[in-house]
Amino acid sequence: MSFELKEGKITLKELAEWFEISYGRIRHSKEKKLQTLKAFADYHLEPCGKTGKKFNIIIDKVHCPIYSSAYEEVKKLKPKYWDTHGTGVDTAARVGNEMWRKEKTVNARIKCSTCERYTGIAEKEEFGPLLKPKAGTKGYRYFVYSEKKYDEVTGEHYYRPLTQDELDIMKDAMKEAKIDTSLDCTTIIDEFYKNRSEYTIEELQKAALDLLLRDIPEVKYDNFISIATEKLGFRPIKATKEVMYDDAAGASEEQ
Repeated sequence: MSFELKEGKITLKELAEWFEISYGRIRHSKEKKLQTLKAFADYHLEPCGKTGKKFNIIIDKVHCPIYSSAYEEVKKLKPKYWDTHGTGVDTAARVGNEMWRKEKTVNARIKCSTCERYTGIAEKEEFGPLLKPKAGTKGYRYFVYSEKKYDEVTGEHYYRPLTQDELDIMKDAMKEAKIDTSLDCTTIIDEFYKNRSEYTIEELQKAALDLLLRDIPEVKYDNFISIATEKLGFRPIKATKEVMYDDAAGASEEQ
């Protein structure tokens, strides 16, 4: 296992050691490895030398300090376990947990908690930070409020997106929790759609509730969730919707 990543300058040789590969190999796969690094840390490049062609890697913020080659196995296996019930949404924690329990190539090398964390990192690398198109290698993603369900046949949990009627109940719970709804969902949708045309209106309508609640203080948010849980009869959970770039292009052509 590699050393812990820390904030500050890191050389390409040190980065190769962190990725558990040779210096020669990272020199030929530098762009790919820097793309992977984005999921583990925020960083920027500073030009150095007389020509300006060389650069220093400066780590600004570390999200996960430890890298293991098992991460590549987790990333490869993730599609096998993602959204196995075909509801369109899932969570990195559920997928990572199931993967760890069923894959010897994973559970023999890392802990379950690490597998869950690596699944989330792979999600960020492939589908970018939430609601930031063109940041992932495969597509983009957004949160959809859902209900956690249990499949008695397979013994696995899965997530079902809330219906429009259930989302309306969530909005009623917001009012009861005294959450300011003067900036309504339509305003947020219009703003995001204007700046990020990759999103369809339908996608943003599903994500708008999460956007509305993003900056709410934790105490007020917890109160809102308690009210919503009582009204719905179950606790609403944020699940992730993945959209591949090819699927997004097709959706845009249909509009």
